[in-house]
Amino acid sequence: MDKLRVLHALSYSHYPERFYHLLKEMEKYFDIYVLYADYSSYKTLDSLMPSKVYWIPSQNITPVFSLKNYIFLSISNIYELLAKIKPDIIHIHTHYFLSNYQIVKVARRLNIPTLLDIQGIIENKNYLIDMLQYIYLRSSLLRSLLCDVDGVRFVSAYDFTYMKNLCNNLYDKSMLIPNFIEIEKYYIGRKIPHTIVWHGRLVRKKRLDIILRSLELLLHKYGFSDLRFYLVGYGPEFSRLINLAQKYKIVNNIIYKPFLNTQKIIDLLASSEVIPYTSTYEGNPYSLLEAAACGVYPIGFKTPGTYETIYLLNGRIIEDVDVVKLASAIAEIFSEGFNPWVFRERVEKYYSPRVVLRKLREFYQKISARVI
Repeated sequence: MDKLRVLHALSYSHYPERFYHLLKEMEKYFDIYVLYADYSSYKTLDSLMPSKVYWIPSQNITPVFSLKNYIFLSISNIYELLAKIKPDIIHIHTHYFLSNYQIVKVARRLNIPTLLDIQGIIENKNYLIDMLQYIYLRSSLLRSLLCDVDGVRFVSAYDFTYMKNLCNNLYDKSMLIPNFIEIEKYYIGRKIPHTIVWHGRLVRKKRLDIILRSLELLLHKYGFSDLRFYLVGYGPEFSRLINLAQKYKIVNNIIYKPFLNTQKIIDLLASSEVIPYTSTYEGNPYSLLEAAACGVYPIGFKTPGTYETIYLLNGRIIEDVDVVKLASAIAEIFSEGFNPWVFRERVEKYYSPRVVLRKLREFYQKISARVI
């Protein structure tokens, strides 16, 4: 059977090298092409996958006064590119950028099926956030996009439940398919006692201040004097987090790395014991899957998206957003110990390529058959 020709449409990527490794795994199942709007991400990936990656300059939104020219030029360029590649399906990875709405418009003219990823957009935080979110989902272009694409892939059951009534046939053309990681690359090493790890973007929604406060309790209340916290990532929260670490007197227990390549991340995870996840919302975070594949104990609050993943990984879910309860649970894990292979086996069962990519292939085929 010939491989389906899949064009992945992305607007940007924080970690294009990481996405490259996922694409290489996908190439075992599909003939892969990539369309980028962001030039820096395009250049990085193009160096790794020459002749497979494309960039349309006009996809980057220009000043408002030239918006009309931007729209027509972008549609023209997209039309030429899709006609050249002739993909069997277009997999759109985000709804945040106008260019992806244009891709759907052109694909419909060319009778090319489209699939949209919903990677976690529902934030359950407070009344104001919930109200604004409700208005956005029901009055923005997102609703139009959900109705126009031929298939929608959710990685979170919470998102699907929340959004299933946004258009008439969303339920019929949707499927819950989680993310995957290349599990063979990950391993379980010798665990360093009392080691906590976290990696990702340092942004407000991750609520890293809660993790720092729990570290303060673990160090000063529970007496884990050899506590180590590996913080890997970069973002606008860095300065505030450093100030908090100084305030809580835990600076000497934090090992900060702005960036580590994939192999160094794996080596770090292999020796770590616990990964706390405290975000206000997530989809199906890769960092949790990677950590569990290395036998790291996942723990977090019952927040949208995150708790589903932690539950399937057999981790620990804390019902309330409570620093004291988080610190107490981590202290208990440190004291009682755990079997790291339990988490790896769960990744193999639910998030391995052979499980996820087969589901994705079946969904691609179902969407394509319906359109053609």
